[in-house]
Amino acid sequence: MAKQKSRVAIIGGTGYASLDFLKRSRYSFALTRFGMVFLKKGECDGHPVYYLPRHGFRYSCPPHLINYRANLKALQTLKVDYILATSAVGTISDKFKPGDLVLLSDFIDFSKKREGTFCKKGKIKFTDVTEPYSRGLRDKLLAAARDLEINVYPEGVYVCAEGPRFETKAEIKAFEVLGGELVGMTNTPEVVLANELGIPYATLAIVTNLAAGKGKNPLTQEEVAGMMAKKKEEISRLFQKTITLL
Repeated sequence: MAKQKSRVAIIGGTGYASLDFLKRSRYSFALTRFGMVFLKKGECDGHPVYYLPRHGFRYSCPPHLINYRANLKALQTLKVDYILATSAVGTISDKFKPGDLVLLSDFIDFSKKREGTFCKKGKIKFTDVTEPYSRGLRDKLLAAARDLEINVYPEGVYVCAEGPRFETKAEIKAFEVLGGELVGMTNTPEVVLANELGIPYATLAIVTNLAAGKGKNPLTQEEVAGMMAKKKEEISRLFQKTITLL
């Protein structure tokens, strides 16, 4: 009997709103105790693949109001084995530049008002996030990148800000002192919830802009969207190849 192929979820962030490589794709949904989640289900190399748009299909939900618990619980309900995510980020570190692809390896959380756990009173679970992003999954992404001759940085420390505003110059300076290299608004508590559920999770960060104070011009949403549009095909090729290795 042939081995059943793993189920893969792709959580798409800003500017990554479709997966053209999915076969037999159709809209689907999952009902959780945290709310209803709409997805797209398809196949890639025989793997069931679920595409979950983090901000909703019409980009209707800002970073601080995303129902992260419903999203992750839905993927658990669908028995997903692996989660690949995208994240548009600004670069704090001079070693990265707009257009670079980076696999997140650690995070610093500065979000403020988000529900970051599934734990309820009387059912405490302490989750180890010494290595929050699955090394095995990151290795698969790096192997796929090598095969496709796509340059991907293997490590990057992510700072999660609350949003939806961009950060101040003083905040970016503080993040840099703390060891932050990239900044975004959505990766926590998503990565924490995935770890709490025991689902291997990896994030491909796309550097879309220089962080506040690092460039000469003010930050704009159009700048972020423009870079994501340029990198969309490359991201899809990388994810498609990675899925074949799982």
